[in-house]
Amino acid sequence: MLLTTFGLPEAIFEQSHEALVEVAGDAAARAALVPPGADFAAYLDAVLAWREQPCNQIVMLDDPAYPPRLLTMPDPPPLLYIKYKGPARPAAHAGYRHCGES
Repeated sequence: MLLTTFGLPEAIFEQSHEALVEVAGDAAARAALVPPGADFAAYLDAVLAWREQPCNQIVMLDDPAYPPRLLTMPDPPPLLYIKYKGPARPAAHAGYRHCGES
């Protein structure tokens, strides 16, 4: 509901508590506005390190590689962790390479 109404997560986080309550109720509004926990920086570092490994990719809602059918769900995952087992899918601006190649 929030994504349908406000768009990407950045736009949701810019909304007031009242605006979020109108769309999704008080519990969802409070959950959306909770600040990150103390361990968020460590978690983010781990995610970024995972992404840098061969054959790993993170796809966010606004990425053209995000599966369109997932966007039709009421609450689609904000990001997807993808691990390729065969040839890596070429990025929009990068050439084709096999997983594990430098």
